[in-house]
Amino acid sequence: MSDRETLKRASKIRRLPPSEVPPPPFWGGRILKKIPVEKVLPFLNKKVLICSRWQLKEKIKLPANSRLIPEALLSSFLEEADDNDLLQFQAAYGYFPAWSQENKLLVFRSEEDSSPLVFNFPGLRSFPAISLADFFLPGSGGQKDVVAFSLVTTGQRLDKFIKEKWGKGKYADYFLWHGFGAELTEALVEYVHFRIRQELGLNEKKVPDYAACLRRKYRGRRLSPGYPAFPQLEDQKKILELLRSEEIGVSLTETFQLVPELSTTAIILHHPDASRYF
Repeated sequence: MSDRETLKRASKIRRLPPSEVPPPPFWGGRILKKIPVEKVLPFLNKKVLICSRWQLKEKIKLPANSRLIPEALLSSFLEEADDNDLLQFQAAYGYFPAWSQENKLLVFRSEEDSSPLVFNFPGLRSFPAISLADFFLPGSGGQKDVVAFSLVTTGQRLDKFIKEKWGKGKYADYFLWHGFGAELTEALVEYVHFRIRQELGLNEKKVPDYAACLRRKYRGRRLSPGYPAFPQLEDQKKILELLRSEEIGVSLTETFQLVPELSTTAIILHHPDASRYF
């Protein structure tokens, strides 16, 4: 990278002084098992579930006994999930020392680690010379930053239940349940993200503003592998290593897809300007 490119990048993003890097409550990973459903449901984006996942209208005139009334459908799914103990919300998350080096983020397993895992992030075309690495302190400064990662899963039971719908030829039910499960997974990752922001002291109140969370009106940003700013699915292997994914029953296929399917990983940026770009 040329000096001109480096200066252009530095002029776009405010470098946080080390004193503004939030101190983590612990280093390394932590496991959350048996997360209560009532903790997660407030983070469920009903509008996305109904309009995007289910492709229904929020306000639609249907016969009173129609199963496609959105609120009634959601209630029936939650009741069936509860009756069959389908929701096994689990998560792993953690905080790790890190620093940036051009488009790379070097993530250390501990403060004593000398052989970091390297994440490569491309520059975004819409914002030239900007990459995820730019939101972390550079290694040349000698001060490590903190990066958080998360892994969540709704568990094996819901995954099996949904696949059985397809196997029995119940394709409409499969479509509805798969959308329901996907949005529940998003709610779970938002719950864990809120917990991380609380623990880092990122101006969060004890009681979450759910509406603000659904609009992502908060400091920082979370991104998952597979998106333009974080394109390499292979990086999921590194995240699963850091977070000890086997403890919550999550693994990877040969093509780096998560198993169970209704699982997701994310990197969490604490930089206050990250929301301007992602």
